[in-house]
Amino acid sequence: VNMMKVVSSVEGDTLTISVPRHSKLGTNNVGASLYLTLPEGVEIDIYTANGSVESTDAFPSPKVRTSNGAITMIASSGPVELRTSNGRINLTNETGGDVEAKTSNGPIFYSGTSRDMELLTSNGSIEVVLPNGWDGQSYFETRNGNIKIHCDGTLDCSLSGHTSNGKIRVNGPRLNEVGASDAHIRVDTSNGSVTVEHGSGN
Repeated sequence: VNMMKVVSSVEGDTLTISVPRHSKLGTNNVGASLYLTLPEGVEIDIYTANGSVESTDAFPSPKVRTSNGAITMIASSGPVELRTSNGRINLTNETGGDVEAKTSNGPIFYSGTSRDMELLTSNGSIEVVLPNGWDGQSYFETRNGNIKIHCDGTLDCSLSGHTSNGKIRVNGPRLNEVGASDAHIRVDTSNGSVTVEHGSGN
């Protein structure tokens, strides 16, 4: 019976783990699932051609790419880069840092304190939970889905957006009258509504 192999190597402070293609099988219809237990504080860079990636603990500056699968990550710091061609993205970012999350087919959920975000999906909703007084620069885009931004406190930013088939609603103080900073959120959806809920009582 031919078996897939897990290969590891160490160079400096970098550990590389991979599953090479099996040359004797004569087909690409094989694969392997890896379950890793890693020490706290290591930076992870994960690539898989087909499969989901899930983290149950927080890691700094995670970088994840998959061609077909969902991504669920907890980041202890940024920058964060998550990309999948087909699958949802769930990201919790505990201590900020730049965030880039892209999927061609699936919703995106983000909760955290990043002040610089780019969340893009071609087909799916985007939901963002931000802290009180958020004052960064971010861009959210979906070709087919709703965009929802929620904050229990007050957002200190302005808002600009476009939707071809839907409405833009702000439940709470008018964003362009909150604070005097240059903070800004830009949202675009071709087919869906945009809703911002912020301020006390929302």
